Amino acid sequence: MYLVITDRLRPLALSAPALFWDCQARFDAWLQAQGAAFRSLRHFLTLIGEPLLETWLEYADLADLHRDQVLLHALEKTPAYQQHLQELYRYLERLGSRLVEEVPPPATPPPAEQHAPI
Repeated sequence: MYLVITDRLRPLALSAPALFWDCQARFDAWLQAQGAAFRSLRHFLTLIGEPLLETWLEYADLADLHRDQVLLHALEKTPAYQQHLQELYRYLERLGSRLVEEVPPPATPPPAEQHAPI
């Protein structure tokens, strides 16, 4: 399952992309160093339309997601977290988040059960 966080890029992110990506990379590394439970993290940018950033955090299950929520709640009170957010929000405006799950492809029937096209 994935926690997908959607942010709108502010003009500063568009005018200074190297600074923005450096800031984002530092925050990602800091979260991992604090013991975040997500298995992988990927960022996606829109190519057409409004400049949006989607961050996809992969979790093994709801227990790991909950563990990160508890960790984040504890970190929110720390000066380091506040500093990271203050810097990130110069570049981003949080729009929302959602939880998605990958849908497996449909099972293909064995060759003996496949029917010829009509």
